[in-house]
Amino acid sequence: MEIDEKGWLSQKHGLDSKLMDALVCRKNEFFCTVIEEVKSEYKVDFDEFDKSKLEEIELSKAIVRSLLRFEKNSILLGQAVSKHFNEIVNFDKKSMYYTLPYPIIHFPKDTSEAGPKHKDAYDDIPIFFTAWVPLNDYYDKPILIVEKSHLKKENFYLRHLRYRFKPLDLILSPTKYNRTPDIKIGEYFAWNGYTDHSGLLNKTSGITSALVFRFTNVPVYHERTLLLDELDRVEPVEYDYNVREITKKFIGIFRKIYTINSTYANSSKSYLELYIESTELIQSWHLQEHEKEKLSFMLALWAQRLEKVKDVSMFYLYSISSRADSFYGLQYLIRKSIKNYSIEDTLQFIKMIQNKYSSQQVNYAIKKAINKNSTLLSKIDLENKQTNLLSWA
Repeated sequence: MEIDEKGWLSQKHGLDSKLMDALVCRKNEFFCTVIEEVKSEYKVDFDEFDKSKLEEIELSKAIVRSLLRFEKNSILLGQAVSKHFNEIVNFDKKSMYYTLPYPIIHFPKDTSEAGPKHKDAYDDIPIFFTAWVPLNDYYDKPILIVEKSHLKKENFYLRHLRYRFKPLDLILSPTKYNRTPDIKIGEYFAWNGYTDHSGLLNKTSGITSALVFRFTNVPVYHERTLLLDELDRVEPVEYDYNVREITKKFIGIFRKIYTINSTYANSSKSYLELYIESTELIQSWHLQEHEKEKLSFMLALWAQRLEKVKDVSMFYLYSISSRADSFYGLQYLIRKSIKNYSIEDTLQFIKMIQNKYSSQQVNYAIKKAINKNSTLLSKIDLENKQTNLLSWA
């Protein structure tokens, strides 16, 4: 099998061309409307990537990505890719998992997206594949893939040293195995989770975008996940909303949370108290369920991209308060709570989250955040009383 030998393959996914065209048109509408509204609201211009406008650029990306993720044709595209890829690898659909579409967006010369070589897989997930589907033609070679690198086993520490130090990576990864394939609309690009790859700089004059799907034999606990046989039965809903109106609404909410986040440093309230306040405020916004879903994803995306340069606690908190999808954000908050608050405050916050959002994924996030804190571990029940994953099936 090609993907077993080379570590990657490129194929046509087979989604009806009219549905694919409709998804691309919708994506273009998202970009035009969202960027126009963010520019107008913040009185900024960022036709190309500009680090000084990082917050505004990432806000534009986050809103577009949240709209794309839950678009009806994005779900249908995932089903088409899953069906075709399964014909190649022959998964057992009752034991293989799928994650929701994860949109990737590269502005022209977007250095924030040109990362180091890495592997997607985790040491505790034996079977892991990534499928990458462009939403515009990629003749500028968007991805570098290191052929046959999935066959080379490395320990955890060496792998991370390679990511951190490029000279070491060049020594250990001969360029003769580097491939930079072109991928067109209507195709998907899949690789083994242990195959080295990296995103390349967008050298075009336009914004490029793609949807990423994961296929694993163990749930990816920081993502919303469902079994492949569940995916086959999903009938995606097309929500009727005005793109400009929802964009304005999300920008307005974002600005309110930005103000709350700015005053958070001077607050003595615990996360439990702040969570109760956030829940009440969100209720006052009278959002529909699909809006809460999109808002949660948007806030978590923005926070994750900015957390290295600022405290983004309230963005993660409001993301979780909207919907319990940001499992990474939950880990972030618990770790901050352990650092900044008492054990009792942290314990109350964790138990409240468990009572409201009972799932394997929530328990996994809590366990990862607590790590080896024996005091907390002894006081929290992390048994999976509810075996179902938090999914959207």
